[in-house]
Amino acid sequence: MYTEVITDGNNIDIAPYIFEIVMHGLRDFGINFKLNKKNRNEIQSAFFQNLSTLHKEGLFQEKQEEIFINNIIKRTNPLIKYYGMIGYTAHIFLLIMLEAKYKFWDSPNKIKNHVYSKMRKLNLPIDDYLYY
Repeated sequence: MYTEVITDGNNIDIAPYIFEIVMHGLRDFGINFKLNKKNRNEIQSAFFQNLSTLHKEGLFQEKQEEIFINNIIKRTNPLIKYYGMIGYTAHIFLLIMLEAKYKFWDSPNKIKNHVYSKMRKLNLPIDDYLYY
């Protein structure tokens, strides 16, 4: 897979992979979860192994793999609570959307208003996204 990505000249954005690992970590370990190279959890082990493979392919600016991985850890760990809130909000949004679809199947305006109202009552950010 890595060879195909590299030969196509694609840029690789590892942010979605970091987000996925963080969401698994928050689910499994709670809000105190942190990225840690020494963690024996299979998800983190595989994540750091994949980063190592990507680095060896020369896809990133950092010359040393250890510096590359440490930079990812340093940039990500302070954001974990933020990632957790995004994941929590997304799950709540989907549940409310399903509820609205069930209640107001053929009425897009009622669905939108129901989701907006519930998200506002829960004090979750929705205002910027609802009308786009």
